Amino acid sequence: MLFKPTDVVPPADVTNPETASLLVDGARLRYEYRSKVYSVGDKSWADLNYRSIYDGKTGAYLEDDQTYLYVSRDAGPRPPHVSSIFSFPALLTLRPAEPVLTGFGIGTFDVTGRTVTVDKTVCVELSYSGAPGNATKVLVDPARNYLPMRTQRVIESGPYSVMQCDFSYAAHDRLGWSPTGWRWSAVVRKGGTVALSVRATVTEFEVEASIQPMAFDTSAPPNSLVEDATGEKLERYVVRPDGSRRAVAPGEMHKPFEVLLATEPGGGPRLSWWGRNWRLVAAALTVGGLIGLVCFRYGYFRARKSTSGGSS
Repeated sequence: MLFKPTDVVPPADVTNPETASLLVDGARLRYEYRSKVYSVGDKSWADLNYRSIYDGKTGAYLEDDQTYLYVSRDAGPRPPHVSSIFSFPALLTLRPAEPVLTGFGIGTFDVTGRTVTVDKTVCVELSYSGAPGNATKVLVDPARNYLPMRTQRVIESGPYSVMQCDFSYAAHDRLGWSPTGWRWSAVVRKGGTVALSVRATVTEFEVEASIQPMAFDTSAPPNSLVEDATGEKLERYVVRPDGSRRAVAPGEMHKPFEVLLATEPGGGPRLSWWGRNWRLVAAALTVGGLIGLVCFRYGYFRARKSTSGGSS
């Protein structure tokens, strides 16, 4: 699925074009996002390009930082960013069979008995109460196999008091219905004004799409700064252009990426290939010399034995 969300940030009503894509295969997921993020302090936009990958066991968040790639790997039970305001609506409209991709467990919701009209559609209301003062509602269309038409979260604490998302659909010859877009909005607690709205339009939708072999690869590529939580303890390292790793101590995370590439742990300059491998080369030459000496001595002994036998 390809879609185009659009951010609107009051009071300037600046419209920011974005592109995103979502690929789902069973419990595997790949989500890519390209846009700009608005800095309220600087009053400017900065590039934000990332992808979130889940191979069914391991999740990876990869963000392009111009000169290098930041990679965060985790072996958690859910994909990273599965509940974000950009990927959650797409996943909810697709209603994947894998519970890990649903964003929240719809089975924990209760039927309130109320009906609410959304876009001229009479919907059944489902509700779930989490922490005190917080509640989530989902309005579904019973006439179309309970398609989600609206989600609404009321939040007791935090900057937003209400977050809401409305969905739209079109008929699909194989699935019955397919998503055509959604609108997500957040209301600021003070004053009740809309702080952020996202309008997304689905531009491409394909069933049984062809999948590249490396589409769900969560490994870190060269020129990456990695925080890896897939093992028993958190590891930090850089992946150099040649594929080798250089461990990064917690106190070194502030260093420029170029400095990490050019130094060894502890701050010393990175050794040349000969400086890193001279011991291995010396050992190989020593072993090779010993083998050559043994072969020479063995051949010399055989030759002398053969000469002695012929002269007798």
